[in-house]
Amino acid sequence: MNYLDLKGLSYHVVLANYIGFNSKGKIEYKKVSNLYIYDKRIRNILYKYLSALEEGIRGFISNTYSNDLKKFKKLSKRIFDLIQQGSSLTKELENLEFNKLIDLSLKLDESLLIHLY
Repeated sequence: MNYLDLKGLSYHVVLANYIGFNSKGKIEYKKVSNLYIYDKRIRNILYKYLSALEEGIRGFISNTYSNDLKKFKKLSKRIFDLIQQGSSLTKELENLEFNKLIDLSLKLDESLLIHLY
């Protein structure tokens, strides 16, 4: 598999327009390589911070509601019903995709958000 297949044609067009062509009408490989390396480095840094944020949100919700699941029902009736059927809050929070977890955190009582963020 080559990078064109991996990233898609439109990504390479944007990249080519950003880098520009040299005097011979070519794109220098070193410039492309440097951008890929830079992009990868930024993604790795962001991943660490987003992972920490995600874990913090899951832990906060779990710690806040594990002893009072009736209050949690206001956040997610679906998850509450799964817990009632034998699942656990921790398991259901771990199964949430990041965007669903953020949506859930936005439903938290405003007085709790001070401690979360």
